[in-house]
Amino acid sequence: MAIRRRQQLELDYISPKEGRLVHHIVEPQPFRMEGDHVYLPIWDVKINKEYKLKLTRIQPGTAKMLRTPMQHQRIDRTSYRLRYRLSPSISRDGVTTHFADQQVEYDPADGWAIIVATIAEKEYFDARRLLLSYGSNVIVESPPELVAEIADEIAVLHQRYLTKEL
Repeated sequence: MAIRRRQQLELDYISPKEGRLVHHIVEPQPFRMEGDHVYLPIWDVKINKEYKLKLTRIQPGTAKMLRTPMQHQRIDRTSYRLRYRLSPSISRDGVTTHFADQQVEYDPADGWAIIVATIAEKEYFDARRLLLSYGSNVIVESPPELVAEIADEIAVLHQRYLTKEL
């Protein structure tokens, strides 16, 4: 109903990143099915950012429509231009095709493969996961929001392993 009436929504969400229940005030968009999961795309009013919530992680009984109308004009982004580089140790025998319009070129100076592709919004999460799986053998150059997310993830991992007693 909040989506149809263009009203803000408050809810509690079990955050996999923080490992606890987090209270949100959001501007919801229509549900999306990705793989076997249903997601609620939202604009988070507090942090001024767009992302999606896995429906099964929304705490039952906590979603309440607010009287506040949606303030944010959502940019309907349907695709991203992805550009990344793979190290010669990964790309020496060729590059696996992961994206429909993927183009590969090799930098003669250092041997790194430069991969460029357009990905749909629904492919964004899988692209992020794939790129993180390459570890230190990848350099993501665009889109900027993906570069920032990967940098944040690396910072968290660095902090965890830097302070961990082995």
